Amino acid sequence: MLLMPAISSYPDAINYLYSLERFGIRMGLKRIKTLLKLLKDPHKKFPVIHIAGTNGKGSTSAIIASILHEAGYKVGLYTSPHLVRFNERIKINGEEISDERIEELVSKIKEKIESSPSSVKSILASPTFFEFTTTLAFLYFAERMVDIAVVEAGLGGRLDATNVCAPIVSIITNIAREHEDILGKGIENIAAEKAGIIKRGGVLVTASRDKRALQVFQDTCSKREAKIYQLGMDFKIRRSRGGFSFEGMKWHLKNLRLNLAGRFQYVNASLSLFGLEIIDGNRFKITEGAVKKGLENVRLRGRLDVISRRPLVILDCAHNPSGAKILRDSILKEFNYKRLILVVGIMADKDIKGFFSYLAPAADMVILTVPHTPRAANIDILLPAAKSFAKNIIVSKDVKKAYSMAKSMTGGDDLVCVTGSFHTVGEVMNICQQE
Repeated sequence: MLLMPAISSYPDAINYLYSLERFGIRMGLKRIKTLLKLLKDPHKKFPVIHIAGTNGKGSTSAIIASILHEAGYKVGLYTSPHLVRFNERIKINGEEISDERIEELVSKIKEKIESSPSSVKSILASPTFFEFTTTLAFLYFAERMVDIAVVEAGLGGRLDATNVCAPIVSIITNIAREHEDILGKGIENIAAEKAGIIKRGGVLVTASRDKRALQVFQDTCSKREAKIYQLGMDFKIRRSRGGFSFEGMKWHLKNLRLNLAGRFQYVNASLSLFGLEIIDGNRFKITEGAVKKGLENVRLRGRLDVISRRPLVILDCAHNPSGAKILRDSILKEFNYKRLILVVGIMADKDIKGFFSYLAPAADMVILTVPHTPRAANIDILLPAAKSFAKNIIVSKDVKKAYSMAKSMTGGDDLVCVTGSFHTVGEVMNICQQE
């Protein structure tokens, strides 16, 4: 365990949490199971909807939480990463955990570890940032006695720290190639890791259309005697002007309006609705009115997020090739503009060339930048990848300067899109809040 002075303030707590990043990403459940047991297994005190997948996890999680809240339930929501403040990761009924509770709970967990028997201390000698924050979320939800928690997996599924829960519904949004150094090469291996969230006798809902991934899911569900439901077979969406309709097994909903930009969000909404249809009538009662209000009131920053109309500025956290393709298609189909100016800062462990291959050809100018995180790709990595696809490139190592440069280049009919990572989008969001 990394020794530090006692936690006596919110900054102390946050600094302590980030000090754990030195231990990196270490997959496995032994440490978090040991830590949760030390705290009397808070994750077992409420039902969970567990969500994994390559893209769309955050949107699906937010939609489900919004509808459950409108249905009258006390809903915990755990997502990652955050954009501006750590507190964004942990919410109840849309309200972020307070600075005071973070300070208190980090101190409590840290003291529990330090006062534990030596056999336990040896296991918890180096908890990761994500293991500690996941424990923090579960403890907070248990102490606040939530009716249900919506939990987004961090990386993969099988060995992700969130995979200690026993979900009443598991959702895998989709599968694309990402994190292959950790999850394994190829769609089948990635799908197998995500399928780790499917529990014996459980339920899986998925929108994946990849035949290789679906075969893995079907085989896993068969082995674990779990049910699988697929978009296009067991439930459907129909887009209409200004909204969409949903056809499930029991629910038949029309004239739905979603407060998230982008037609691709209807897929995430359909996953959310079918997952909720499954639990409706058991421990939960979800009315059509709650569904409509939840869809209309859901809020999620950083996903096709229009923060300015003149000039037109969009923030989007796309950070992999499949996300870049969705972003490109959304920009081309849903916005009118003369020139597209991209501001891109991306992490070094991503498929950078694949990301640029989809998005850069659609742009009139690409401004490369580097967000303030050790994980960020530097210009020496970004530039060769972008050159293969971009018409024009400018380099600005500072995100604030890159964003300012982009805005200064725009005419009245141009569009600026900031993308590439949560870090880049978060920095621009923070800049805008301070202006």
